[in-house]
Amino acid sequence: MKPEISKSDSSEDTFLENIVERLPCVIFRCLNNCDWTALFVSQGAYDLTGYIDQELMDEGVPSLRSLVVPEQQAHVWEEIQTAIKQELPFEVTHRLITKTGEEKWVMIRGEANYTAEYCTSPDATIPKLILDGMMFDVTDQKLTELKAQKDSDGLHEIMVESIEGVLIHRNERALFVNKSLINILGYESYDQVLELEKVSALFAPYERYRMDGYIQARMNGEAAPTNYEVDALHRDSSIRHLEVKSSLIYWREKPAILSAYIDRTKLKVAQQNAERQRQEFSHTNRLNMLGEMTASIAHELNQPLTAIVSRCAAAKNRISTDNPDLGKVKQALESIEEQALRSGEIIKQLRAIVKPKTNQYETVNLNDLLDECLNFIKVEGLFFNTRIKTNITPELPLVIADATQVQQVILNLIRNASDAMQGLTNSDRCIKISAIPHDDSAVQISVCDSGKGITDKQEENLFQSFYSTKEDGMGMGLSTSRSIIAAHNGHLWFSHNTEQGVTFRFTLPIDVDQQGVRND
Repeated sequence: MKPEISKSDSSEDTFLENIVERLPCVIFRCLNNCDWTALFVSQGAYDLTGYIDQELMDEGVPSLRSLVVPEQQAHVWEEIQTAIKQELPFEVTHRLITKTGEEKWVMIRGEANYTAEYCTSPDATIPKLILDGMMFDVTDQKLTELKAQKDSDGLHEIMVESIEGVLIHRNERALFVNKSLINILGYESYDQVLELEKVSALFAPYERYRMDGYIQARMNGEAAPTNYEVDALHRDSSIRHLEVKSSLIYWREKPAILSAYIDRTKLKVAQQNAERQRQEFSHTNRLNMLGEMTASIAHELNQPLTAIVSRCAAAKNRISTDNPDLGKVKQALESIEEQALRSGEIIKQLRAIVKPKTNQYETVNLNDLLDECLNFIKVEGLFFNTRIKTNITPELPLVIADATQVQQVILNLIRNASDAMQGLTNSDRCIKISAIPHDDSAVQISVCDSGKGITDKQEENLFQSFYSTKEDGMGMGLSTSRSIIAAHNGHLWFSHNTEQGVTFRFTLPIDVDQQGVRND
């Protein structure tokens, strides 16, 4: 006899039914037969499948198993049966066909209701087992996952086919390398890179400490360059100059470093050749400038040498007397010493100008450098028929430069200014030299003349190599000067003066590491 249900029992059942019907999933109970014949399906089935709960429990209407897309039915069946045999809960994700033919992604979680009969003879009773489970709609999550997977597959294909070398590594070991990087570094197979104990072995020995530092900093979330250059080691032991872009990514759900490499070896070699040629032209220009100054230099050297000879003769005459005036002799010797030192300074300046040098960038005190230039052109009288005016800011910021090359530019601009004033009277010949802050990052130096100026035709080709406004000029002065300033990350240009003549200006970047330090 069916037991009578008390009022409290009925109230409890109603409460549980309400909870079941409000859950955001489908609760089901079915037999573990070939159709998964439904014994109970919650009302949430309608929102998920389009079928009301009674339809899924009636015979002749699509069964629970028939809701699975045909191509996945065998897989889902196998997954559930395997879990049953291992007496484990099951969890399977598959596509489901709704009443209207729409496809959705669902996840089924459940377990078998194991009986005493099953424990005695499991194989015979598996079809009679009851399965209890829940069915969740995971369409949105699955579509997002599939899109992410598609994007990941697309990114992987891009990296594989990229003309840039690509390397992904973690904990000093390579995880992925593409064919382009293999070719750039001369390896024969991917495994040769993937089996390296440390990815830093790909770089030149003198680069490895720096690269290890970048890697550690990036993995620790600290500041590290994202775009830089590095010398890599080719398999034939030659050096390859690479441009690198690195960033921290997640590779297979863990942090890793992605680096893209562009081979700049040919460009680097071309730049080095161009720089060597520029230095050769620069040296030629210095020799040309020296040749044009020879007459003035000879005049200046002749003065102290003549004084030395004269003082020597006077000293000899005084010593040869019966009662020589040693005080006068001492004065003569001191004068000889002074004139000899003066001659030596002139020669020292000339050697600094004409001596070939490679770029030696260092912190430069512009006030001292300009003093040396002014001493060379003014104190030594190279332009004795020209007035020199200066406007030099005291305590200019320190700059990074090759002092000799910057002096060459200044002297070349001054020489050009003097040449531009040929034909003017001495009173009209004036060169103004200025050195002032340009902005917060640079200093500006200018050379202004009062000459005849520059015509429109001359202006078009003024900075071209081998173009000169002078009949005996080589046409390398301004071209070389602009190249020198460009190599210093500065800019050289000119402007027409309001009255007459032109002003040439150039900038030099301030040494950012010494911004707090001022020139004395």
